[in-house]
Formats: sequence, structure tokens, C-alpha cells
Amino acid sequence: MNRTVKELLTKSITDVASWDVDLPLILMSIRSHVLATGFSAFELLTGLKMRWPEDVATEDKVYGCLNDEEVSEMLLDEESMT
Repeated sequence: MNRTVKELLTKSITDVASWDVDLPLILMSIRSHVLATGFSAFELLTGLKMRWPEDVATEDKVYGCLNDEEVSEMLLDEESMT
């Protein structure tokens, strides 16, 4: 794994002094790569699909803005549609 990290760092960094800024995304990339098992190392360890930063940034935040009653109504409406 160290060789893989070193190779990816070498390919991705533009400024040698800032390699530590790129390291978290490189590690995330390695951990999310699908293996021969059909799952990534992250999925095997956690049982979840990895969420990338852009996934988190574009998530719908509506539920955080509603009160409990509004959330209950919304969930009941969704349930009745299925």
C-alpha cells in the first residue's frame, strides 16, 4: 500500500511542499476502489458505500430545516405514495 500511496502522490501533487493536502483524498481514493470481491475496502470494513465530499456538499438538507411535525407529515406522505 505504501508504494501505491507514493505513486499516486507523485502523480497528483503540483507542489512538493503541500503533499499533505492531497494525502486524504488519495487515501480516500484507495479505500473506495472496488476490489475483486466486488466491494471496496471501505465497504468491507463499514458495510456502507463511501460518500465523497461532493456527495455530502450536494445532499438535500431539507429535513434539518423542518420541525418534528413537518418531518412526520412528509414521511407519511412518502409512505402513502408507495
